[in-house]
Amino acid sequence: QSVWQPFKQLQRQLECAFPRNAFELLFETPKPSDGYYVRGYLKIWPIVRACVCYQIWLQRADRTFRVDLTFKSPLEISLQAAGLIRLHLRQLLQDLPLKKGYIKVFNLLKQLSRDSWLKQFVLPDAVQD
Repeated sequence: QSVWQPFKQLQRQLECAFPRNAFELLFETPKPSDGYYVRGYLKIWPIVRACVCYQIWLQRADRTFRVDLTFKSPLEISLQAAGLIRLHLRQLLQDLPLKKGYIKVFNLLKQLSRDSWLKQFVLPDAVQD
């Protein structure tokens, strides 16, 4: 839960509910209250979910099989996930053609740039200009 805490701001910015349980987290996509952002959100939510879950899994695997490694705080895990998300979002913006949702994703990321933590750690530089 504490690893997800910084990313809950993403849902707050878009006024959509954060998944309440594992089923909702893995199999449902929360919808923003403003329909304008839905198409962009449908493209970025799987990236956010996968990167955070991967970092949680990686930390759990390290604790289990590599006991010599130092313990990472939830914030450190969140920051690693944020870096991974930033990398994937940058690639998404490069790969999306203009007619296939680029503008929707860009406008969504621009909206999210209002939050200082997301702007500093998650969003690609192209959105912050």
